[in-house]
Amino acid sequence: MKGWSLLVLGGCLFVVGCMQNPAGPGPATGSDGRAGSPECVSASDCPAAAEACATASCNNGVCEKVPGNAGKSCRAAVSSCDAAEVCDGASINCAADTGPLAACQVSLPIKHAAHERTYTITSVNLAGTGKPVATVSPGAQVTLQVDGSWQMISAPTCAGCATQLYLGIEGTFVDCSDVSSENGTINRRISFFAPETPGVYLVNPAGTWEYTCVKVTVPTTFSQSTIATLVVQ
Repeated sequence: MKGWSLLVLGGCLFVVGCMQNPAGPGPATGSDGRAGSPECVSASDCPAAAEACATASCNNGVCEKVPGNAGKSCRAAVSSCDAAEVCDGASINCAADTGPLAACQVSLPIKHAAHERTYTITSVNLAGTGKPVATVSPGAQVTLQVDGSWQMISAPTCAGCATQLYLGIEGTFVDCSDVSSENGTINRRISFFAPETPGVYLVNPAGTWEYTCVKVTVPTTFSQSTIATLVVQ
């Protein structure tokens, strides 16, 4: 009699049963030891991982999330100065946010060449920070101190041309100075009001060959010639 045993005690016959679990083995457990993870044969049986830097994996019949998607963007850039973060393939978490200025780091000294002159900016003090970067409130009054020098290139084609150097944030302010001589020093103290719209704004140079200062368009993109970065928030 399968599953049963006969036991005789004191002339009496006892039937002893052995109950088996009809439901089979318990549910599979995940790597954290908790029950209830979906059973699987391959990764395709598992639900997709919610994290951008994770992929689904089937490990001994248990669905797990593992690091993956190396190089995939997991945090988009919020401005032209921000750098998008990507998965490193070693963690299911996105790489740490490098901040809104990761792609717009001004490094001194700044070299700029235009209109047969080479400019060297050695010091930038934006909004009293002593640095070429500052964060201010919308509409705040801001000071900018720029120091350096310029040198005319050898064998210029327009040695006697009147030359202007402009520093500014397009649509906010433009400062103009005369740099017509062969060489000289730059010592500009500028005061302006920050834009009312939050964002990242770049102080860039421009130049002209004119008899006097004229209206110019200042570049709005970051380059090795960018003078300073202003964050309005």
